[in-house]
Amino acid sequence: MQGIAQVSVADIMSSLGLTVGGFYKHFASKEALVAEAIEAASIQTTEGHEKTVRRDERASALLAMYLSDFHRIHAGDGCPVAALCSEVGHESKPTKAAFTTALRRLIGVVDEVVPKKVPSRRAAVLAASAEIVGALVLARSTDDARLARELLKAVRNHLDARS
Repeated sequence: MQGIAQVSVADIMSSLGLTVGGFYKHFASKEALVAEAIEAASIQTTEGHEKTVRRDERASALLAMYLSDFHRIHAGDGCPVAALCSEVGHESKPTKAAFTTALRRLIGVVDEVVPKKVPSRRAAVLAASAEIVGALVLARSTDDARLARELLKAVRNHLDARS
């Protein structure tokens, strides 16, 4: 797997069996493609959660889905925030802006599941968002599947106890 900076427009188009010229009929730049891809992945991830889970079950379902072994293993089908957070700091302003929108969308989902009467609620929502992303990033980064599952379970249990 290559990072954003290492993949060229030619690489992208070649993998699709298309020409570079065709790319520019749809996107002004690679940055525009990256921004659109982040947006699409973010919407798909958050809308999927909102449509499939009853409001009164969202906290547990969000934690179970986000902090799952499936989500750990299938980074390409999951949250772009966890998948890209280590790379985006080195990217352009448009990419960072798209990432920030995705992060705000994720925070919005977490905001819906954090109890309304929690003291310092905004801080609790931000901390819970950072915990789930951090646990997933760490779990994906280790070569020890057991440790990865332990990380995910520990954060899931910690947050479940607070909701």
